[in-house]
Amino acid sequence: MILGGVNIKKLVQGKATVNYQYGKKNGEVLSNETEINILDTYDIEAKLIVPFPSFSGDEAIPYLLIIQNVGSSSINNLTITDNLGNNNLVFLDDDLYIYLNGQKINPLITKNNNLKMVINNIILPKETIYILYFLKAKVNKELSNIITISTSQLSKTINNTLYPLLAPNIIINKNIIPSKIVKDEVITINYEIKNIGETLANNITITDQLPQDFNIIKIEVLGLDYKEIKNNEYTVTNNIITIPNNLLNINIEKEQSIILKIIGQIKSKAS
Repeated sequence: MILGGVNIKKLVQGKATVNYQYGKKNGEVLSNETEINILDTYDIEAKLIVPFPSFSGDEAIPYLLIIQNVGSSSINNLTITDNLGNNNLVFLDDDLYIYLNGQKINPLITKNNNLKMVINNIILPKETIYILYFLKAKVNKELSNIITISTSQLSKTINNTLYPLLAPNIIINKNIIPSKIVKDEVITINYEIKNIGETLANNITITDQLPQDFNIIKIEVLGLDYKEIKNNEYTVTNNIITIPNNLLNINIEKEQSIILKIIGQIKSKAS
């Protein structure tokens, strides 16, 4: 490569062999070759992959941190600090995997209100280190954690946000009409099923204890679309009725409700 009369013949980490022209004599170009030092540069590229940024319950949340040395100088004492969502995330000690050049390495780990990993291995230019670790949320709310990657020469920060999986929340109000049960009279058991959660409620199965000797005449669903539940779409065992989801086939949107009516009577026993 020729740059302003300078021909860079060889470029190796930290050094360059150059051939430069400094004049002419008797029509001949005068040149010389020397080796010069190049100023070391320190730089990294860091990428965080969180394949499941939404979480629920006690499930583990995987974090994959990919760090590449894109500078011209080697890096050591690489330190990764995760603030653990202001102590609302728990680091799972038994699930930590760090690889450099295909070899698993063990960092120095300290935990207080944050997670700190110090990697003493030398990371050469163009080398990449992969860090896989797992966290678990203590609370069911949106969480932000800050990951800082630093050496004595540089520091970079990654901000990440985790979101709780929104969930339905079903409430059921039950009443019986008439409130006083009389044999041979028609009785209606009403269930108001309301979704007060944040997302669609489905996979709903209804199970309840019916009065003794209750004979079902009809079951119907009101609210979204009228639906009559047929005899083969529910079971009654020891006065416990079960209407399974695959037969009920009801989806309730946020803040919506349906009415399930079980209509029947308690028959008088023959004397």
